[in-house]
Amino acid sequence: MLKLISIFFWIGLWCILSFLYDLKSMLLPDFLSTTTSSIELLHNKEFIHHLFVTFSRVIPGNFISIIFGVPLGISLSLYPCIRLLFEPMLSFIRGVPVAALFPVVIILFGIGEVARTFLVFYVALPIVITSAMYGAVERPENSGRRHYLKIHSKNIASWHMPLCLLWDALPSIFGGLKIAVSLSLAIIIVSEMFFVGGSGVGWYAWNEYQAFNLSKMYASIFIIGIMSVTLNKTLDIMKTTVEKLSR
Repeated sequence: MLKLISIFFWIGLWCILSFLYDLKSMLLPDFLSTTTSSIELLHNKEFIHHLFVTFSRVIPGNFISIIFGVPLGISLSLYPCIRLLFEPMLSFIRGVPVAALFPVVIILFGIGEVARTFLVFYVALPIVITSAMYGAVERPENSGRRHYLKIHSKNIASWHMPLCLLWDALPSIFGGLKIAVSLSLAIIIVSEMFFVGGSGVGWYAWNEYQAFNLSKMYASIFIIGIMSVTLNKTLDIMKTTVEKLSR
């Protein structure tokens, strides 16, 4: 209920500012005109194609980061000494702004899809590793289950322990993916604006800006924001569901 009130609050604030400061202009449209333009774009096959392209670029890098990051993170949770060796490097990777790597990535991979996939992978991997690593560590709420598996390790299948660790880490992994996907989306949109390519929401928004079609530019940003919020909410629901089942 509070989240619904929050949505109406910000929409209401936007409308009030539009009325007080006359935002019904081409440079900064009001809520109604932005919503109208957004509905028009959602019926535009060309824009739907760009939307699909942008989200399809987010998937491969995140998928690869999950494939490599989750097993590595869970393995590191079992060995504190090795974890101490990896943590400084993870902190270093997270500390380097990905935009600073654009020239390096262009030199190594060009300006195609491989470069974008690498950028997403670079952003998502340390987040996935960290979330899996700290999600799988032994805590008071899972210590009983871990102790039982250790005692009966000779009588149960070898895959039970990794599966148990993965189950314990899932809420944290979903939380990490929420951050990783949001950052990946931002990186992809920026790359679409400045890499040569001619496709994606970033390219579309930049192209409309250059053509001074600012209502469509704002509408495309508004739509990508709504879809990002929806995706984050889906991950939140998955995270909450796993947490409830774990109790």
